[in-house]
Amino acid sequence: MRRLLSILIPLTLALTLRLYPTLSSGLPFSTDAWPILRNTELLSKLTPVDLGDEKVFDGYNSYWPANTIFGVILSRISGLDTIHSMSLGVPLSSALAIPIFYALLEALTGDRSLALTASIILASSYPYSILTAGVTKETYASPIYILLILVYLYRRGSLYARLILVALSSLALASAHHLTSIVSLTILSCISIAELYEWVVGGVYPRLERPVYTMVYAAILGLYFWLYAYRGVRIEISFGDIASAVSYQIVALTFSLYVYRRPILGYRMGAAALSTVAAMVTALAAFIPTVKQITPGLPRLPRYYIVYAIPFITASQIAVIGFRYTRRYTWRIIPLLWLSSIIGLEAYSIFGGHPIGSTLAYRMLNFLWPPLSILVASGLEAVYRSIYDAKSRSAAAKAAIAAYMIILVSSNLYDYYASINLRERYMGYFWLYTPYEYSSIRYLDSSIGELPISCDVKMSYLAGGYLGIDVDTIQGFRYLSGLSNVKPKTLLVYRDMLSIGYILYGGYSVYLGGSALGRLESLSMVYSNREAWIYVP
Repeated sequence: MRRLLSILIPLTLALTLRLYPTLSSGLPFSTDAWPILRNTELLSKLTPVDLGDEKVFDGYNSYWPANTIFGVILSRISGLDTIHSMSLGVPLSSALAIPIFYALLEALTGDRSLALTASIILASSYPYSILTAGVTKETYASPIYILLILVYLYRRGSLYARLILVALSSLALASAHHLTSIVSLTILSCISIAELYEWVVGGVYPRLERPVYTMVYAAILGLYFWLYAYRGVRIEISFGDIASAVSYQIVALTFSLYVYRRPILGYRMGAAALSTVAAMVTALAAFIPTVKQITPGLPRLPRYYIVYAIPFITASQIAVIGFRYTRRYTWRIIPLLWLSSIIGLEAYSIFGGHPIGSTLAYRMLNFLWPPLSILVASGLEAVYRSIYDAKSRSAAAKAAIAAYMIILVSSNLYDYYASINLRERYMGYFWLYTPYEYSSIRYLDSSIGELPISCDVKMSYLAGGYLGIDVDTIQGFRYLSGLSNVKPKTLLVYRDMLSIGYILYGGYSVYLGGSALGRLESLSMVYSNREAWIYVP
């Protein structure tokens, strides 16, 4: 019963956060959902059909079709239409990452309380809770990603059975999401290299399963891209890009192995000093984007956004203590390597100079939380064990852990609330569509014929990506901002566009100001509801 409750508590939290956006709006969550929904409807209608046919499908999401196939099956089984079945089904499937994560930690550490604490932290963490609530490839890939790491680390049962599980998980992840599969390859490679390093330096004879598993996964992923998915890759990847990403990984791996081998964390003062430094560095990293633009494509954030970094600041400090606590266990290097590989990718995203670096930068934050949750939970376990007085241990330790958990979980939940309910400009608020916005696009679809419409990027995903309407995301911005006097043939505006900003790309928005209302007065309104309006010259 206690184990069941330990699984149900974080699972319930995960389900609540991942279903809330859809239940509050009645629509799929995320801009990226709409092209996937269109592919799913076409696949359901035209099966059998070639997923690589770019005249039918979008030529991008169709090359990673796992969630599309899942959507077709779920729609047929449930009897619901594609939109409603996937709006609920994909976030529901993503929540399964939490019990899988719990099983991973219980198998790795043998400590149920640690597994419960880490699972609660992961279930509530922002932006993980937001980025796994949408109908996206990444959402569907999340539980497969955790499952792959579980079968990679699990060392019970038949070797051949584990090898088959690794192969099946690898294929499922490769077909689910490109970024998640590449991140997983990085993690598995770092762990395998570290084990070989321990063999060379420490004389610890390695068990060769993990390097073999890594090669199996790399082979499956490479074949999948080479034989099929390369046609969906929309960015140029040069040898220099690969070399740069690898160099960041080498630096991150070297530092993590140094920390692992050196005795500084073996002493309380050293651990306390390093935990303070970790919190200060994290706070500085959160402060810098509020005073300057750190990379092209990422805006300068308002100064108060430092508040939204509190979960990372508090987690980084206790995570160092957690690593010190785990030094006595053989599994201690796993979360460190897991975390360092993500940090290496994050550093490359920000400083590597790649055109999509700004997109990767905020996506990588999503992957930080699983290993960070393990170290934080370990740190809380260390706090409990550090109170030696048997009479006061229970009350004092539980109070300290409860206070920290309240701060960490509540700050994560506040970030979630700020994104969904407060509509914070740079926190993914635009992923939430309202019924009125959806109705305005449906009106356009039934009335404009072949005319292109002018709208921002948020509405272009719904209009163009789902309904196939010809859209222009620049003309409307130029007219409303006063950069052009050419009136759009058909202009769609909505409440958040006027009050928060016109979304141009990747969540980057520009506030239009009061002058936009004046420019709308020179157009004729042909449609209106509470939150959306359509204008023509």
